[in-house]
Formats: sequence, structure tokens, C-alpha cells
Amino acid sequence: MGGLTLPKLHGAIPTEISSAEAHRLAMGLLRERCNVGLPVRGLSAKTPAEVLRRTIRAATRVRGPMAEGSFDVLIAVEPEGHHGEGSEFFSSSASIAIYCKHEQPTFRYIGKAIQKLEDSHQGLGETVLSAIAQAEVALPGVVSASALESFMGMLRWSELDSSFADEEAKRILIDEGGYTEDSLPMLPSEFRKAVGGEMWLKPKSRLNATRLKSALLPFGQVLAIELAAIVKRHLPKVCRQIRTFNCSNSVFQGYYHCQLCILPNDSGEGEFLAIFDDIYNDRMNSGEDSALLRCLPYEACRTTPAPRKRRTKEEPVATTFDGLAAAATVLRGYHLLHRLLHLLELIENQP
Repeated sequence: MGGLTLPKLHGAIPTEISSAEAHRLAMGLLRERCNVGLPVRGLSAKTPAEVLRRTIRAATRVRGPMAEGSFDVLIAVEPEGHHGEGSEFFSSSASIAIYCKHEQPTFRYIGKAIQKLEDSHQGLGETVLSAIAQAEVALPGVVSASALESFMGMLRWSELDSSFADEEAKRILIDEGGYTEDSLPMLPSEFRKAVGGEMWLKPKSRLNATRLKSALLPFGQVLAIELAAIVKRHLPKVCRQIRTFNCSNSVFQGYYHCQLCILPNDSGEGEFLAIFDDIYNDRMNSGEDSALLRCLPYEACRTTPAPRKRRTKEEPVATTFDGLAAAATVLRGYHLLHRLLHLLELIENQP
């Protein structure tokens, strides 16, 4: 990739790449932000890259250091132009992108913690899984049971899904899919077992915020307060914000990417790694954008406001899409999900 890679935002993000192109991109982006009235932080900093870093850091609204461990990403500001056959993404000056740093995803196994929560209070583990399912839909590169089923359908099963009986699946895969008895992929029953079953594929939020916090109290008051707040308030809010970004032409989100794979255990890791390898190779061969997320730095939009009680014709109002804030919101989502996973690890390790 070309252009500017921002200096250390948190431990997963590398140091600054200094070049004339990086300086031009940073200065141009900051000038444009000031011209359209978007916030800029740290103007007293020595370099434009540091100003951008502070601006993104402030927009994440994370107090203290960003959580690290699950999300090995970097954020870059790159020159204008076409970023792969699948994206058709252009910009007048630059684009902001979030990349995986490594080809292979990180796997996190939380089945023991979820089962411990379910054993403690029925619906407790499933309610936590429902928040993870929201993150799976909204956060680029986060994959769990539902997305894995989509990948299996795309690359292995064709018209099948996990609801098929194994014998019917075998018949279709052999007769229509070109497989043999010795080359069959993971069958539906094997897949359902590997991803945790129906509760993991379609989790429901069984407990409201008050009941959730109360059910978590046996695991510690501080943990209960933080986990309940993430599951019921902070993570859903960020996911709603990110879903609105995906309706904008200002944003490209790579669907077939995996940065973090959340599973109950490692029983299906080999099969799923093979799928991720196939997706990676297909993307490289087709020249598609390898970014998890790509945004325009800003874009002026016109939207129609919600109608008032009195029925009058409303004129569209001008709004500004802020790409730096969008990238920061995704980083905040990663931070919150990582904190959730960390708290589940503490629960698993409790006696």
C-alpha cells in the first residue's frame, strides 16, 4: 500500500512511514477537514501525522489505552484511486483504510465461558452471544457461527445450509457438487457441532440490562457492571452506528475478510482455516481491495430529516460524512469486543 501509515495509535498499529507523499496526504486531509468544519485535535503537534493520530484517538472515545490482543490491525491514509476490482473506490485526495496486519486470523475460543454463564443462569450465556452476533454483522473482519455458515455455503456447499440432514447433503454434494466420498467437506451436523449449535447460530437476547447485571453478580460486581454495560449499551450502539456507515457510498467494507474468528472450541479450526485461505487467494487473484474498511475522509451529503408532527414538506439538509470518525468508531467497536472477550476469559478462569 502507498501513502501514510499513522504513528502508534495503540500496540497493534505501527510507527510512522515518513515520505513526501505522506506529508502531502496528511496536510491535504487536515486542510480539508478544517475547511468543512470537522474537528481536528492536537494542532500543536510537530507533524501532520501526529495531528491525525490525535484526532482519531479522540474520536474513539476510549479512556486510557486501546485494548490489544485480538485485533492486529493498522490504519492508513492512502492516495486517491482505484482500490481493487471489487471496490470501485475513488477519492479526490485520499482514503482512510483499516487493514489486517497478517494473512491468518486470530481464533478466540469462548465455549467454556459461555457454558459457565448458561449453567449459572439460563439465558445468560446466550445474551452475551447475541452481542457478539451484532458485532459479527457490523464490525469488519469479525466472524462467528453465522458468517462461517455463509462462507461454507459460498465455498463448499452451494445451495446447502446447516439445516440439511447429512445424507441429503452428501447426495447433493456428490451428485451435483462434484465431490466424492473421500473428498467431502464438513457436513451440516459436523458444522453445527463445530460452531456450537443453534444457540450460536441464532442467539437471542434473553435477559434485559437489569436482569443481566444481576445474573452476572456471582462473577464479581466490577465485572458484572462492565460486561452488562458492553453487552446492552456500548457495543450495540457502536454496531448500530457502523451499520449506518454501510449504507453510504463513502464506505467500502470487505465482506469476505476475517481478522478475528470467535468459536466455542478448536474442533473445526482446520476446515475454517482452509476456507479463509481460499478467500484470501481469491481476493489476491482478483485484485479486490484488501482493506477491512475504507472510507472517504469526508463527503457532503444531503439527507431528508424525519417528518415533524405537523405535516409540512421538509427540504433536505446538508450533512457531512466524517471518514476519520467512522474509522475511529470501528476501532472503538474492536476495543469493546476485545474487552468483552477479556471478561469472558476471566469468567472461564474463575474457580
